[in-house]
Amino acid sequence: MTHPHDDHSQHLITLQVAEETLRQTRATFDLTHRCLQAAFIMTVASALVSLTGVGLLLTHRASEGAIATAGGLASGGGFLALTKEAEERLKRANKRLDKILTAVPDEE
Repeated sequence: MTHPHDDHSQHLITLQVAEETLRQTRATFDLTHRCLQAAFIMTVASALVSLTGVGLLLTHRASEGAIATAGGLASGGGFLALTKEAEERLKRANKRLDKILTAVPDEE
C-alpha cells in the first residue's frame, strides 16, 4: 500500500515537471513568433529588392537589375526556409503542450 505522503510528493513532482515544460514551451513559442515576424519583414524587403531589380531591367540597366533581382530572389528563398523552420518549432511546442495536458492529472 502506498503512503499518502508518497502520492502527494509524486503529484508535486509531476506538477513541477509540467510547469517547467510549459515554461520552456512558452519560451519556444515566443522565439518562434519573433522569428516569423522577422522572416515576414525580411521577405517583404526581399520582394522590394526584387521589384527594384525588375524596374532596373525594364529601364535597360541590365547589369544592376540582374544583380538586384538575383539578390532579392536568393534572400527571399532563405527567409522562406527560416519561416518553415519557425513553423516546425511551433508544431513541436504544441506537441509538448499536448503531452503536458495528458500528464497532469485533473484536480477535482
